[in-house]
Amino acid sequence: MKSNLHPALLFLIPLLSFSQTPVSKIVYYDSIWKESTEDNYSYYRIIKGLLY
Repeated sequence: MKSNLHPALLFLIPLLSFSQTPVSKIVYYDSIWKESTEDNYSYYRIIKGLLY
C-alpha cells in the first residue's frame, strides 16, 4: 500500500520555502498629480506587490 503523504510533502515543501508576504506601498499625489508628501496630498495610490 502506497502512502499519499510522501507526494503531498514533495509538493508542499517548495511552496512553503519560497513564499513571501505581500508588501503595500502608498504614493501620495497633489492636485496636479505630482508626487507629494503625506502632509500635503489630494490623492493617494496603494501599490500592492511582492518586491520593489
